[in-house]
Amino acid sequence: IAMKAPQADAASYWIGFTMLEQNQVQAADKELQRAITAYPKSTHLPRLTFLRLTGLNRLPNQQKGTIPLLINFAKQYPKHEDAPRALYLAALTAYNFNELATAQQQSESFLSRADTAKHELRPSVLLLAGESYRNAAKPDFVKAEAHLQTLVRDYPKYENRPRALTRLAECLYQRKQFAQANQMLTPILPQLKTPILKAEAYQLQGRLATALKNPTTAITAYQQSLAALPKWQQADKTLMLLAVVYHTQKKSAEQEQTLNRLLKEFPKSTFVPEAHFRLGDLAQAKKQWDGARAQYQIVVTKYRTSPLAPDAQFQIASIRFERGENEQAVTEATTLLTKFGTSQIAPKGLLIRGLAYRQLKKHDLAIKDLTSFLAGKSSKEDMIDARYALALCQLDLKQTDQAIASLKELLKAGPSDAQAEKARYELGHAYQQANKPAEALLAFRELVTKHPQSRFAAECWFNIGELNEKANKLAEASQAYASGLKTVKIPSRKEKLQYRLGWTQYQQQKYGEAATVLQAQLKDHPRGELFNDAAYLAADCLHRTNQSKEAVQIFEHLINGKVMKYLARALYRSGDCYVSLKQWPQSETQYKKFLTLFPKHDLRHEARYGLGLSCQNQKKIKEAQAAYQQVIKETTSETAAKSRFMLGEIAFAQEKYKEAIDHFLDTALGYPYKEWKALSYFEAGRCYTEIKQPQRAKQMFEELIKRYPKHPRAADAQTLLKNLPRQ
Repeated sequence: IAMKAPQADAASYWIGFTMLEQNQVQAADKELQRAITAYPKSTHLPRLTFLRLTGLNRLPNQQKGTIPLLINFAKQYPKHEDAPRALYLAALTAYNFNELATAQQQSESFLSRADTAKHELRPSVLLLAGESYRNAAKPDFVKAEAHLQTLVRDYPKYENRPRALTRLAECLYQRKQFAQANQMLTPILPQLKTPILKAEAYQLQGRLATALKNPTTAITAYQQSLAALPKWQQADKTLMLLAVVYHTQKKSAEQEQTLNRLLKEFPKSTFVPEAHFRLGDLAQAKKQWDGARAQYQIVVTKYRTSPLAPDAQFQIASIRFERGENEQAVTEATTLLTKFGTSQIAPKGLLIRGLAYRQLKKHDLAIKDLTSFLAGKSSKEDMIDARYALALCQLDLKQTDQAIASLKELLKAGPSDAQAEKARYELGHAYQQANKPAEALLAFRELVTKHPQSRFAAECWFNIGELNEKANKLAEASQAYASGLKTVKIPSRKEKLQYRLGWTQYQQQKYGEAATVLQAQLKDHPRGELFNDAAYLAADCLHRTNQSKEAVQIFEHLINGKVMKYLARALYRSGDCYVSLKQWPQSETQYKKFLTLFPKHDLRHEARYGLGLSCQNQKKIKEAQAAYQQVIKETTSETAAKSRFMLGEIAFAQEKYKEAIDHFLDTALGYPYKEWKALSYFEAGRCYTEIKQPQRAKQMFEELIKRYPKHPRAADAQTLLKNLPRQ
């Protein structure tokens, strides 16, 4: 160089080359720049220029600036042997600086040259091209896959072939060709040497296993990825992926442990908000409300710009509502609406707030929020829930027509079975509130028909029975109550159904069936609120079906229990039962108790008659006569007719026939009761026969036969007529 010999330009090149080899980059650049200026027409100028660019590319503060210079070199010297290297170095540098479009262009320029078909850098450029397309802002996995496929096919001994295969499997994964990707990746996993590549490959295997629904393999793969390189740049993502698989497998403890590890080891990770959110979900699932709310609050407070912040705020409001903390739920829902009003989940704040207002009985505010929510768009399930709550508010405000309209609209919206049955249940009650029994009956019937196993079925059958009962359709009412008993599960409701079934059967005079149902009720609900009602009715039915022994036991239970509602009637009916059993002292006792405790009761005359009958059968004639006389004195009812007749029977038994005739004729002529008139004519005839007045006896018997030809005593009268002496 000092001699200015013809070989000075070449000497400068080799000096620069040697300096670069010795890592004297600044000195090399100075020498090469001098040579380029000194020998502008040298044949070595391209080599000098490229060597200088490679030197500059080593300097961190100069690297990015070499990209356009290298590209320009390849354009200026397209046929130079270093042009392909310039393109490769430009592409590699651009890739390192995330200028992926430039990296793609220069890689394609290299690959499209005829002189690079067998170039030593071709496999590296194919890998670089694949990576550039794969990692672009808008990845092109088709082009990436094409380059990587060429690489692994044409260069089986390429040193970075495992990396290329891993990247190719990634491309197939992104294109949802999971099986092919897994088939490609699995064989190379044991061949991987570097920890970073192992970490990447095992993470990919985990994602593939997840996609192929093989969670066990996924868990193992993620664990191997973390074991290969615990702190690699995607270790936080791997932990989150592992936590998600644990979640799908309902392994809550493992999920919680993994999320806490992520928070501890990667406190600045972009996955931290999601980790807190998922920990909140875990706590909420375990009903650890305070812990859940604390996790969600971290997301809202520390990571307000996170996409999960609105969802976290919604969950806080939901927890408040679920716990019945409705005032706080309103506050938290309002925060969601004000601070995150443009978020996708914000409208659900209206729903939560509306539901909370309803629980607080602030129905006007609830209706306002729920109506606003329904005016927007949300999931069908949420819309149906909102409309149902709206209807309940309207019902509470007695806005019956609006409630009916809301419930009918809900049923048109295709609700789930659970939502539909609730709507039909409330619709039936709404129609009842609107005094539309026919429509209410239809709504309840629709529920039990379409949802026979509904938790509302038994109650709806009860309502159907009650509506029919009010319409005096007793058979239909009984059928409904019986149907309700087939599905009822709540003891108190079963008791009501049994009682009403027994009552409607009683009204239809099906005393035997009623007694069976009511006795079952007494056995099933010995402490039920309707026990006494059922006890009295059951005893009455038993008495009416000639089961007085069983009946009187129940009546005595009510008497001994001093059940005031039924004490009077139980005393009276127990007296009747003892009469049927011909246990006269007991019947006398019961009637006397009745008359002592309830001297002005509506049944006092009947009880006094029973007392007279009891005394009469014990030969206590004066007491019997006194009882009958008092009845006759106090009333003109049929009981008086019976009492007058029984006075006649007493006189007849005492052979006081004229006195007896007076009583019998008073009964026949003084009272309008056919039974006792017929019997009195017959007994008067017998009296006249006894005192030898056959003509008068004949008159009595003929009067009976004429007036009451179908009475059982009419036939007896015919017989006695034939036996009368003729005058």
